Amino acid sequence: MSEMIEKDISIYNYEYFNSRTPFRSILSKYCDFSVDTYRTGSNNSGYVTQHYDISYDAALFMKNVADIKKALLKTKFCKYVEGMREKIEKIPENIDEYENAYAINRVVSDLVFDGCIKHNLCSHKYNWFVKNRFSDNMDYNISCAKKMEKPLIRLFEVNGWERESWSFYFDFPFDEKEMVVLQKLADRVSKMEKVQQCNGLSSFEIMFVPKEYDSINWDIRRGYMHKNNYIDGVLSIEKVEDLINQTDNYIFEYLYKGGIRSLFD
Repeated sequence: MSEMIEKDISIYNYEYFNSRTPFRSILSKYCDFSVDTYRTGSNNSGYVTQHYDISYDAALFMKNVADIKKALLKTKFCKYVEGMREKIEKIPENIDEYENAYAINRVVSDLVFDGCIKHNLCSHKYNWFVKNRFSDNMDYNISCAKKMEKPLIRLFEVNGWERESWSFYFDFPFDEKEMVVLQKLADRVSKMEKVQQCNGLSSFEIMFVPKEYDSINWDIRRGYMHKNNYIDGVLSIEKVEDLINQTDNYIFEYLYKGGIRSLFD
């Protein structure tokens, strides 16, 4: 009679499965996931950066999230690693259960970092290419905002002079005219080239994903100003329309270091 040998499962820890990227094939099947990697720098220089170009289809993820969960729960990762099964089971299957588009992104991001990317000791840089992003779906953004007490959107400024970034929040534009003119401004700003300043590149982006006022930490202080800033006022549609028709340089100088405040009366 052969002796039964108990299988040693002590090696089946988080690091073991992460190094084998067990979620990659599942996400590739259900939401068109892919990841390309390359390195810059050299070991001789002592500085190496591992780059990850990550892409997936957000609409496909939400369409197939139930099937994705079933497939993930069958993996040894979920069987052997404490807490992983519970983490997967908690993923919402109904889009209405997510606070906003960022919440969907966080779920996918967790799955990618847990089981699609092999971590190493290099510095990392992640480049995300998301198709059918819910952050670009204005109907979805509006539906999320309607569920909030005080929904806000923001202009995000990266300042290459101060080497800081700031968010300037203002009330979600439920008024159709305000929404239209802000979308035009967002499109205009997105086409502007980043401006090289002494310590880095400066840029602006208007983000329509709503966030609840009370969920934002208003006390974080950066060197030049607070990280999060609230603009209390009424948007001037006339000022926005006039700004859209100006030159790139004029718009840059106007919005620079929180100049968006001037668009509110």
